[in-house]
Amino acid sequence: MKKLIKIIFGLLVVVFVVIIAAVVILPMVISPNDYKPQIIEAVKQQTGRDLVIEGDIGLSVFPKIGLNLGNTSLSNAAGFGEQAFASMQAVNIQVALMPLLDKKVEMDEIVLQGLSLNLQRNKAGKTNWDDLAGKASEKPAKDKTEKPAKASGAQELESLVIGGVRIEDANILWQDDQQGQRYEIKAFNLVSGPLAEGEPVDIEMKTRFLSATPKVDGQLQLTAVVQADPDGSRFTLTDLKFSLDAKGDTLPGGKAQLSLSASQFLLSLKEQTMALSELNVQALGLDIKGAMNGKAIMADNPQFTGKLAIAEFNARELIKALGQAEPDMADAKALTRVSASFDLAATSSSARLQNLVATMDDTKLTGVFALTDFASQAMTFDLNVDQIDLDRYMPAGGQPTEQAPSKKAATSTASAAEAPLFPVETLRKLNANGTARIGLLKHMNLKVNDIVVKVKANGGKVNVKPNASLYQGKFDGDVNIDASRQTPTLKVNSNLQGVQIEPLLKDLQGEAKLAGTTNAKLNISAVGNSQSAVKKTLNGNANFSFKDGALVGVNIAKVIREGMAKFQGKPAPTTNEPEKTDFSSLTGTAKITDGVVNNQDFNMQSPLLRVTGAGKADLVKENLDYLLKASIVGSLQGQGGADLEKLKGVTIPVRVSGPFSKPSYKPDLSAALSDTVKQKAEEKVEEKKQEVQQKLEDKLKSKLKGLF
Repeated sequence: MKKLIKIIFGLLVVVFVVIIAAVVILPMVISPNDYKPQIIEAVKQQTGRDLVIEGDIGLSVFPKIGLNLGNTSLSNAAGFGEQAFASMQAVNIQVALMPLLDKKVEMDEIVLQGLSLNLQRNKAGKTNWDDLAGKASEKPAKDKTEKPAKASGAQELESLVIGGVRIEDANILWQDDQQGQRYEIKAFNLVSGPLAEGEPVDIEMKTRFLSATPKVDGQLQLTAVVQADPDGSRFTLTDLKFSLDAKGDTLPGGKAQLSLSASQFLLSLKEQTMALSELNVQALGLDIKGAMNGKAIMADNPQFTGKLAIAEFNARELIKALGQAEPDMADAKALTRVSASFDLAATSSSARLQNLVATMDDTKLTGVFALTDFASQAMTFDLNVDQIDLDRYMPAGGQPTEQAPSKKAATSTASAAEAPLFPVETLRKLNANGTARIGLLKHMNLKVNDIVVKVKANGGKVNVKPNASLYQGKFDGDVNIDASRQTPTLKVNSNLQGVQIEPLLKDLQGEAKLAGTTNAKLNISAVGNSQSAVKKTLNGNANFSFKDGALVGVNIAKVIREGMAKFQGKPAPTTNEPEKTDFSSLTGTAKITDGVVNNQDFNMQSPLLRVTGAGKADLVKENLDYLLKASIVGSLQGQGGADLEKLKGVTIPVRVSGPFSKPSYKPDLSAALSDTVKQKAEEKVEEKKQEVQQKLEDKLKSKLKGLF
């Protein structure tokens, strides 16, 4: 037994000595550089490419098996130039020897320096790696479901540990002459921590990228802790940080800066799912936080959900960062406080924002908005706005001063009249169905409450149905725009009920020439895409009624008195009466034909006057030609004295004419007074006739009395 043990021990010593001798002696006896010609020839035979190995091949065996290569390159395919297809400056790989005896692979950090990869496609569509791929394609294809067979006697490794991977100054070029594209990855650097199966590894990457079309030059950086499942189907990145800094003429504002971080990023290739938690994105002055989830991410129609919040930002600064001019607005502080939050549900063809809460300065918006189809730009919405002052967002500038119109002003007005009224191309693409509600809206100083607007649009046909409360009354309308044809058409139906017209006109125009409780209906249509065209083709009808109101800016009784005085050659009477004519009711209807409003039944009643009227208003020429007939029916004491009492019951015509901006009012007293004189003369003749007759009767009675 002792003899057997000695023999076995002796054999082990011999084996150990042989191994030590091999490890020490073989590198001295055998040089890998002696085989460089054979290696180069083998590559030539297999690929047709030239392999160049500069310097010596370093080989070590103990205590680690190591391979060191210096400058090495592989030539390009024929027809793709003299630049090498691939090259590297140095590679260093070392594997511990003794752990291999226990089926354990322990490698030092793998170092690859100066890798350059030149990928090209010519105008014919051929790439400079087709010949390499062709060699591989000659092998019979394997059944994807067939599991790879293990080599006879092969044994699985107990473990694999790599001290890390270091890639320094790698460069990759992709040039596509067929598509006219050129992209470069330059100075690519990657450093990882130790790699062990089932263990997380630190990753740090930095690179520069360039694009020729569009022209972009940028930097990318990425750090994360990566963990992969043994089968490579699931990856987890924690403490993810990514940043981008790029410049280019086609980028908004000429540059783009982006930083992204997440506490965790999960990616399952098998289940086709992903999840981002504690996401934080900063770009263009925006700070976005939230979380995202995805499923079927590699399918034709991936689905994503998430919650996102955009912190308050200055939209003016964002607009400038995008290279656009800062908007001209009446309020310099408008668009300086904007924020939003929402739940996102998106696919490759649609997106939906639910639980939307957005603020813009002093305005808050809530609701739902969805792009149901990206291709057709179809959208649906149900939005609520608490209040908004649109005047803050209108161009700055006060009211123009009153002066003689210049040629430049006239040209500007003419240009405005011919400017496009509807964005035809936008309306043709618009595909919308939704409702918007506004608690309070101010526009052009007009205040409107409880607005509800329903919108339907498709194929250039747009229908808008607004209704609202305003100035103690109600408004509802129905507007149809058809931009599907070469020339747009417009149809409008609107209805006002119980609206106080005086405060409305004061807010809208700064002054009011009419007061009273208003009811009005309008039914019009027009053809064209400019103000002038719409005016010229405007047709329809309207009716209106005003109760307990006044014509502001004209005192008809005063006009009549002044005209009477002038007719009699007397000075105009002085008075402190306001420039208005009170009425109990004012009604009328109108027919509109080619921009001319024709009214023949104007009727106004007041305690003092009865006014009827008829005439036309030319919207194209902005000119009035109207005849009012005023009849004095009540006592005018205190409003004109005894002079106007002579006109009681007489109809006084008043001609209203001239431009809309400054019409003139001229009473026609000659006709009225002629009728009055004639009436008085007839009254005198009748009185004289009756007096003569009475005298004859008296004489006859006295004569007859003497006879009896």
